[in-house]
Amino acid sequence: MTGEIEISKRLVLINSVSSLAARLINVGVLVWLNQYLLSEISPEEYALYPVVMSVIIFVPLATSVLTSGVARYCVEAKAQSDNDRVTAIVSTIMPLLLAVSSLLLVLGAIFTWQIDAVLKIPADRLMDAQLMMGLLVVSLVVRLPLIPLSAGFFITQKMVLANMIRVASEFFRIAVLFALLFGVSTRVIWVVVAAVAADCLRGAVTQYWSRKLVPELRFRIRSIRWELARELVSFGAWRFLSQLAERLRSHADVLILNQLATPVDVASYHVGSLPRRQIGDTVTQGAMSLVAPMTAMHASQNTGALRNVYLRGGRIALWLSLLIAVPGIIFSREIIALYLRDRYPQAGVVMALLLAAFVVGYGHMMLPRLITATANVKAFALRTIVIQICNLALTLYLVGGLKMGAVGSALSTLLTTSILQPLIVWPLAFRIADLGLGIWLKKTFWPGLLPALIGGIAWLGAGYVVPVTGWIRLGVVFGIGASVYLLVLRYFAMRPEDLTDYQNLKKGLVAYLTRQKSKASAN
Repeated sequence: MTGEIEISKRLVLINSVSSLAARLINVGVLVWLNQYLLSEISPEEYALYPVVMSVIIFVPLATSVLTSGVARYCVEAKAQSDNDRVTAIVSTIMPLLLAVSSLLLVLGAIFTWQIDAVLKIPADRLMDAQLMMGLLVVSLVVRLPLIPLSAGFFITQKMVLANMIRVASEFFRIAVLFALLFGVSTRVIWVVVAAVAADCLRGAVTQYWSRKLVPELRFRIRSIRWELARELVSFGAWRFLSQLAERLRSHADVLILNQLATPVDVASYHVGSLPRRQIGDTVTQGAMSLVAPMTAMHASQNTGALRNVYLRGGRIALWLSLLIAVPGIIFSREIIALYLRDRYPQAGVVMALLLAAFVVGYGHMMLPRLITATANVKAFALRTIVIQICNLALTLYLVGGLKMGAVGSALSTLLTTSILQPLIVWPLAFRIADLGLGIWLKKTFWPGLLPALIGGIAWLGAGYVVPVTGWIRLGVVFGIGASVYLLVLRYFAMRPEDLTDYQNLKKGLVAYLTRQKSKASAN
């Protein structure tokens, strides 16, 4: 325990598992939704959604200058038992957010009105695009000033409750979406309508429970301290640049394809990039619960604990991501053919290229969390910007110059990640985490990669013996390779601390199941 912030391995595990469970529900719906829409509507209509989302996704970044430091500095204040500072942080930021949201409302209305002057929108789809953009802008503007009040879950590490709210809102979104798709019509605009309705409901419930968890999250005029604004904005400005670069990596491709390629390329890239995005978001969501205790470790100057979290987090991230990424690479063509019934064949190549980047990037998955915890954002932001500028330039060349379409976009991401991350990001990670390349290779990279190497051979062999011509065969082949992967992980890759946690987790699960069985017998 550091101040009022609990540092608990058990708490982190519970929060991480609940986050992963919430994420899996979202992924399941997404898999069905994209398959359904691509089979029922034209590529031109389907492309509206990723194109509009690729624009609106950049808007929250502008406000992250004000919001991204709130939770981090509130955790630090709580770790130092300074409750008045928590109220001061919220009271200082909220008026600025209200002013920004008013400006965004005006700019968003103008952009929505003139959307066809910026994006390539078919004339018969203009109204749909305007409605989608308008709904997203209004939703964002309403929720923006209230963001600081939602930091209670992060501060108290009550992510299980936050994930319960997320799951409930997800079921609400599904219910609204199904009612509109099957009760009204099959149109891509209903995806946005359902998402906005769910976001508004989730926002209201989140604000209520967050303030119950941390009553200090409130606005008080007398608590405004403008000197705090400079510290928060300085942190947020560099965080904004880093996030902007990341959003460029993940969403600029769609905008470039919208202008320089075809709707089929947009759809192919969007579908092919879904596995990369969902795996990345799922692992990242699970790691979010580590930020609060890492911040508390930094506040108490516990450098050794931070280093261990960094090494171990990267190792686990490789294990989790490569378990899905490696078979996804090997069977990308078959998966896309089964999923889309042989439509959009380029999506399989896109999928394989983007998943291959996990090998290079995910050994340092904990770096953004470490950057936030230590408030050391400037150096990371500068390096991320350099990588994404190079990625953007190469994408423009491959798509616009060489006419490689969706495949060119994916190839650009793989090349820039594979070359530039080891050159300019890895040295920064080693410096901030206070470790050397040898230690990282020994404790993170090689143990993280070993199950993937052996499992990959097993998947290739199983695919040769049992050709993947249907979902059942794919499941059988995946199960064979996954069994080998997990055996290698259990007996050759896990370190002693991993085995200890594994045994404790197994004992806890057995004890839980025994209690449930006893309750059932008693009833």
